[in-house]
Amino acid sequence: MSVSLDESQQAFIDHPSYPKYAIAGPGSGKTETLLHLVIDQIPHSTSMTVVMFNYAPCEKFKTRLTQLNGPYSPYTINIGTIHHIARGIIAKASSVCPEGPSEQLKQAIQILAYVTAQHPDYNPYPDNSILIIDEAQDLGDDNAKFMSYLIHWHKQGNRKLVFAGDPRQQVKEGATFFLDTLRHAKMHHPNNILNLKYNYRHGERMCQFFNKYSQHFFPEFHYDQEARGDEGEIITHICEYRDHVRKCEFIREETRRYEPGSSFILHPSYIDTSATRRIYEPLLRGSDHTRYMDSGKNGEGGTKIDEKKDYLCT
Repeated sequence: MSVSLDESQQAFIDHPSYPKYAIAGPGSGKTETLLHLVIDQIPHSTSMTVVMFNYAPCEKFKTRLTQLNGPYSPYTINIGTIHHIARGIIAKASSVCPEGPSEQLKQAIQILAYVTAQHPDYNPYPDNSILIIDEAQDLGDDNAKFMSYLIHWHKQGNRKLVFAGDPRQQVKEGATFFLDTLRHAKMHHPNNILNLKYNYRHGERMCQFFNKYSQHFFPEFHYDQEARGDEGEIITHICEYRDHVRKCEFIREETRRYEPGSSFILHPSYIDTSATRRIYEPLLRGSDHTRYMDSGKNGEGGTKIDEKKDYLCT
């Protein structure tokens, strides 16, 4: 199956230096790029670990990889969530695995802390292995603690480390691991930070808005995306936990530029929407075509539109 990549996606795959970082904005084809990176690295790696944050994207990634490149061994290419990787570590060290993902993660962290303290030179990954972390902007708390061991191991020898995410789409308070990592990379190897250039999900209007929104609130890692998708409705993810008033003032001002009948949807992710509504609804009153969208888990780690809960902020 042949798939054409754009020049920014291909440039990321071809970039020879590691660790490398893809700042992948909305609709940029990040997953497809990572798939082709895995395929590109198969001849050069005896071990690959691809870490994602939710089960459904992992399953889609596995299916797509098989479609593109044929069957693969899960012992050679390990694709899973952080908790899947943690359970694998527990299984090797203990006959008892606690119930619940948070307890499993804590136990895996304890195991790794003990092993590295007793054996500082220990590294379970072969010298030509590669670690790929998707949606890295959501790394925080125990997720970041756990992944820090895998990241440390993949900075050694000829191992390779790949991050993909967008700090501008960070929706979890305290999830600053990727942002701090990018700042360090910007100081020490800035050429390894690459942007995926195109937005295949939305048209020109959405890109113009998000580019301006990004430049206004996230200037440190801002870059402009070019539109290659359909116009559709303007949808954006809002980092609800900071700059509420400034962001709503910006949104109200910008949406006044759009023609009547167009709609701008505030789309909260992973945040308690009733609390978020209390913040945003009063601030957005008077924005003639702005809707606030409640979110519900769709099994893929994102959110879904519930038409019964959409309403106009007027």
